[in-house]
Amino acid sequence: MATAAAAGAGAGAEEEEDDEDEDEEEADPPASNSTNLPREVVEMILDYAAEAEDIIEVCFTRIPTLRRRPSENPEYIIWKYVCQAWNPSPLLELDRASRAQYLENKPDVLQVNRGPLLHYNAAQDTVYFDSASFLNLWHYVYIHRWQFGKTRRTTGVPRGNLRGFYRIQTLGWFEDDNTNLDIQGFAHLRDPQERVLTGLTNIRLLGTRGYHPGGRPPAPGWPLERRLKRTIRDKVRALRNLANWRQDQLDLIQEERGFVDADVDEFWDDNSTPFNLALPVA
Repeated sequence: MATAAAAGAGAGAEEEEDDEDEDEEEADPPASNSTNLPREVVEMILDYAAEAEDIIEVCFTRIPTLRRRPSENPEYIIWKYVCQAWNPSPLLELDRASRAQYLENKPDVLQVNRGPLLHYNAAQDTVYFDSASFLNLWHYVYIHRWQFGKTRRTTGVPRGNLRGFYRIQTLGWFEDDNTNLDIQGFAHLRDPQERVLTGLTNIRLLGTRGYHPGGRPPAPGWPLERRLKRTIRDKVRALRNLANWRQDQLDLIQEERGFVDADVDEFWDDNSTPFNLALPVA
């Protein structure tokens, strides 16, 4: 973990109390389809759901904030992690019967700390992380877990805080070939002791699907690594613009933007051990 320490030494650990938040409650849908939607609209919703059910798109984000302590000095950057679905199934919101049927078909869950539950079927579904979400998952496992252990002098963030990821069997890949499977970040997440992607048996090639969920890429001509750096640095820059920080706090925020580059570089480094995984046609 020495390399991880060097790459992210300035990034702060998530506060322990954040890992102990209450489970987020999911709002109940109506008891029945009481919205009086026309039958053809309901059929369109169900058809859409049926077509999309085998690919679960995961949004794994991290948001920086500046933790202020009562003592004089040592504000520091922490990252908040959230895992949720990019495109939740309409069946979850249609009515209670459709929701119950959906949950029956999706017995497995993904969850970070005590955040929202993301339902899926490990035996049937392809779980897809876009490139930024995959990087953020790696950051939680490889950087955040290590730092939490260092600052708290414990064994690190409990592995139980990352729930259900070791059950994933089929992973959707964000490249249109498998040449970039042999990267450091993927190797770290496949480490048996991390219990993250240890149950993986298949990679499903999805081409450029999900490269930039929800919008246009910031710079289409840039290499993927550069786009990832820009995306995360922009989050830190937004933190800098939130308020009139003291100069030492501004320096800390600026320094954090440099760690982002180092983290992305380490994530993307070549790994010497390729993985022999089946690659079914997308």
